[in-house]
Amino acid sequence: MVTNMNKRKWRVLILTSWLVVTLLLVLFMPNMGTLVREKGQISLPESAQSEQAAKIINGMRDGKEKTYQMIAVFHSNKKLTADELTTIEKRITAIQTNQTSLGIDRIVSHLDNKTAKKQLLSSDGTTVMLQLEVLREGTITEIGDRIRPELQIKGVESYLTGNALVLEDFAKATHEGVEKTEVIAIIFIVLVLVLVFRSPIVPIVSLLSVGISYVVALGITAQLVQHFGFPFSNFTQVFMVVVLFGVGTDYNILLFTRFKEELSKQKSVGSAIKTTYQTAGKTVIYSGVAVFIGFAALIFAQFKIYQAASPVAIGVAVLLLVLLTLNPIFMALLGKKLFWPTKNFAGHQSSKLWGFLSKQAFYRPVIALIIVAVLTVPFMLNYSGKLNYDDLVEINDKYESKQGITLITKHFPAGLSAPTTLAIKSEQPMANPADLKAVDELAAEIANIDGVATVYSVTRPLGERVDNLYTKEQSRQLHSGLDKANKGLSTINTGLTEAEQKLAANDVSGAENVQQLIDGTSDISKGTSKLTSAVGELTTGFSKGAVGADQLATGLGQLRAELTELNTGITEFKRIYLAFSASVGAFGEAFDAVNAVIENETDNYKQIEENLYAVMEELPESEELPEMQDALARAITGQERMSTVGEGLKAVQPKYEQSLTGLKAAEATFNELSDGLNQMETAVVKLETGAKELATGLRTGETGSIKVKDGSVAVEGGLKQLNQGQVQLQSGLGELEGQMKVLAEGMSASTAGLSKVKTGLGDAQRYIGSMSKEDDGSTFAIPKKVINSAEFQESITTYMSKDKRTMRFGIVLDVNPYSKEAMAIVETIYRKVAAANESSELENKQLVLGGKTVQNIDLQTLSQDDFTRTLIIMLIGIGLVLVFITRSAWQTLIIISSLLISYFTALGLTELVSGLLFKDAMLGWNVPFFCFIMSVALGVDYSIFLMMRYREEKSFSYEGIVAASKEMGGVIMAAAVILGGTFAALIPSGILTLMQVAIAVIICLILLSLVMIPIYITAMMGLTEKIRRLFNKNKLN
Repeated sequence: MVTNMNKRKWRVLILTSWLVVTLLLVLFMPNMGTLVREKGQISLPESAQSEQAAKIINGMRDGKEKTYQMIAVFHSNKKLTADELTTIEKRITAIQTNQTSLGIDRIVSHLDNKTAKKQLLSSDGTTVMLQLEVLREGTITEIGDRIRPELQIKGVESYLTGNALVLEDFAKATHEGVEKTEVIAIIFIVLVLVLVFRSPIVPIVSLLSVGISYVVALGITAQLVQHFGFPFSNFTQVFMVVVLFGVGTDYNILLFTRFKEELSKQKSVGSAIKTTYQTAGKTVIYSGVAVFIGFAALIFAQFKIYQAASPVAIGVAVLLLVLLTLNPIFMALLGKKLFWPTKNFAGHQSSKLWGFLSKQAFYRPVIALIIVAVLTVPFMLNYSGKLNYDDLVEINDKYESKQGITLITKHFPAGLSAPTTLAIKSEQPMANPADLKAVDELAAEIANIDGVATVYSVTRPLGERVDNLYTKEQSRQLHSGLDKANKGLSTINTGLTEAEQKLAANDVSGAENVQQLIDGTSDISKGTSKLTSAVGELTTGFSKGAVGADQLATGLGQLRAELTELNTGITEFKRIYLAFSASVGAFGEAFDAVNAVIENETDNYKQIEENLYAVMEELPESEELPEMQDALARAITGQERMSTVGEGLKAVQPKYEQSLTGLKAAEATFNELSDGLNQMETAVVKLETGAKELATGLRTGETGSIKVKDGSVAVEGGLKQLNQGQVQLQSGLGELEGQMKVLAEGMSASTAGLSKVKTGLGDAQRYIGSMSKEDDGSTFAIPKKVINSAEFQESITTYMSKDKRTMRFGIVLDVNPYSKEAMAIVETIYRKVAAANESSELENKQLVLGGKTVQNIDLQTLSQDDFTRTLIIMLIGIGLVLVFITRSAWQTLIIISSLLISYFTALGLTELVSGLLFKDAMLGWNVPFFCFIMSVALGVDYSIFLMMRYREEKSFSYEGIVAASKEMGGVIMAAAVILGGTFAALIPSGILTLMQVAIAVIICLILLSLVMIPIYITAMMGLTEKIRRLFNKNKLN
């Protein structure tokens, strides 16, 4: 009685404890969605190339790592109209205005510059991209909800996408898949258990114990993840559901089937429970330990997503604890009522199918093995091993992030949605000709790789080579410049010759004519003096008033004749003077023409000198050429000669201008003289007329003679001034004649020198031309002045860090960057980069590739290495358990080989099924790993079920294995149906990886339950027995 009371207390304590623990874990369980978002994303070790590249790029951005890279997409099914583009531009401007409040750190739009426009506005004009770097303020869902309203435009579709949003949508899809899986799995398990046990009670008890195990295990895992950083991913919860509900139900089937059988054999419920746990309970423990070891081994993986399946081991441990503590309580409390309304407790029926298969396989092992080979080998050979790293296939098309990337792939280069990045880090600044040359050469090599659409770099900001920075174009321009210089020299030569001819035509022999003018002016001056004397005498006659009329008339007649002669002489002299003045004035035009020629030719000489220096700077080897040195010397000498001639001309010009001023003054005097003579002639006419009226006109005559006298005196003074100017002009023209001779000699020498310079430039031009023919045009050469130019500095700002020690390439592929093809292309790029890192100016610099495609390559490398390591650890652990159970290394190898054959066959078949159902024959990159874990860790259970029953049999030969097969066949097939159905619940999740894992596991379970265990394992045991008997027989003989 006391014993029963203690048992009841323990049962109440155990039951209460489980309920309390379950309730507490549920109450304090973190939000699983948040946990997946914050702790469950795929991460690579810092040693991975993509992580190193990301670190370098973040360093270029002043270490701003806490941002999300997002892309806003504006799209129309037709070409965007001008109004729609204007509306989009206004929307972008509004986002830039509200940038801070939206939590956006940086915006890149097609409005920024030509480079951005080319990259972000599709060539068909239907799509515009807006690149955003968003601060991680809040969850990715909250950030998306904050930005999306700002993108809405009437009549234009808008999408917000990016890797973070893709992962968020993947997490949502996974969470929805988990919910579907839970519901479908529970319904399926209930139906199968009802069919197996013909009772509604067993399914409830089974689901209760498994449900408690799942909730407790999930709660413990969640706390470990949140507080201790335990490995976790968006697949962890999914696998815990299918494994715990699947395996837990299998274990319950085994326990409840054996309990039902023992109820018919034992006298009490307690004895039935005891026997059940001594037999089936031991099997469950061994099986559970094998599964536990299988999943626990994943903690030794380096890859986080593989480690994230290790929490299933926690679930298995909790499940075993629940099955060993709670199930006995339910059995004790319910007894036979557990199987209500069933009244037949004779145990389950033997499996005739397994009995037949095992019997035939044992006696005819070779035939059985051939059948197994026919069923498995073709599919194993069919397995391609090609894996898909495209995350987008995991997401349904209904998600906005996938729709956005699909549009980008369609209307832009496919790789633009996730460009590959090449990060280069150096100890020294790289904004120098040598490093930039090496960088451009590497960019050219990458651009020439098949599958690369565009390469953006500091030397290719628009994604194309800049021809002006290559020697072929530079040589062409230089050759053209030399040709122009040659033509300029010809023009100079012609101009100097023409100037020389003009100087000869304007010979200063006119100085001799100046002497004639001086002599003529002296004669006129003498005549004027005579005129003044005559006028004086006339005035005297007037004053005395005593000249007779005849004398007066005679005197006036003579005076008029002299005036006429004088006026005629002055007129003729004025004509000659004006002609001379015009001749002297022509010198001014000659001066201007010569001066212009000198200035023009001096500039041309300077241009030639600069061109020659540019040639020597771009082609240092040309500096040593004699032709180049001679041409440069002649260009400098030509400038000096032009300077000498110009200075001589400037010295003569003031004297010429002074002479010209004198001539103008003399011309004015001539005008006054002419006016005076005209006045005199008029006065004489009047006097002659008035002589007839002498008596009345003497006073008038006296007044007129005075005026004549005054005018004569003025003319005489003007002639003296004119005479002085003529003397000065004669002196100036003499000096000018000497200077003109010097100028003519200098021009002649310059002409000869220019001919030699022209010859030198011709030689240089021919040399440059020959170099251009030899050069294939692929040599990059950037002068320092171009590096320092404003235009190139803009490119440096975009592609280099502030200290110029870090730079990046943007490599856009013409295939989907998530695809296997992209990985192959990037691997080719990697080889080019590695070669450049060993044999160029980039030798001592760090070159690493980054981006989504590189991340996939890192995933591939890491996952393959981890797969091999984990496989070995897992097989060793399971092998040790099997050796302990079977007490035979050979039987352990048989069981493990059956698991491996099932696994590889399942992979081959899954490729076929996936191609037919999902139009995608490639398996997800993590499908083989998860399929292996599930197939081996869970499939080994059924082998343990059989071997544990086999050990219970008294015979360890034919009778024993066939009997064990008959007894366990039904249980194993039922368990396989339960586990397979649980995994089938993953198919409606819509996540390709989970669907492929489900198909592979289901195929593997079918193979194990119908082929590998009843046929292959039995055949191998039968073959072993035959060989042993044959060996013993030969030994006896």
